[in-house]
Amino acid sequence: MKKPKEYVSNKELYKEMVVSINMGKLTPRAQEMLILMCRKTSGMFSFESEELRQECISTAYEHIFRSWIHYDLEFTNAFAYFTEGIKRGIYHGYYKYYEFISDSVYKRHRVSFVRYNLMDAGYL
Repeated sequence: MKKPKEYVSNKELYKEMVVSINMGKLTPRAQEMLILMCRKTSGMFSFESEELRQECISTAYEHIFRSWIHYDLEFTNAFAYFTEGIKRGIYHGYYKYYEFISDSVYKRHRVSFVRYNLMDAGYL
């Protein structure tokens, strides 16, 4: 059986990163490859909502497009390097989303929640 073609080739990504680092900016092909990697890597995770999924992918984009310049060309496995960076960006987006939810929603409604529970219990 023939092995399925990879969606991003490690050799091609490495070549694009060499060109990008020498130019000082990402090539359009490298940008496309990194965006595709973000989308495919997000499929490894299960999200509670599409909004959360999009938030995590956006954070992964932000993370990877800020840190691509720090890629060391001596490390030839560019696919593994960027996949790990994307996963960390997704994790960061996940925790950032729930930190925002817990700070803004939970704290704002905590008093109301306690009040309604006390009313249901007959204390108020």
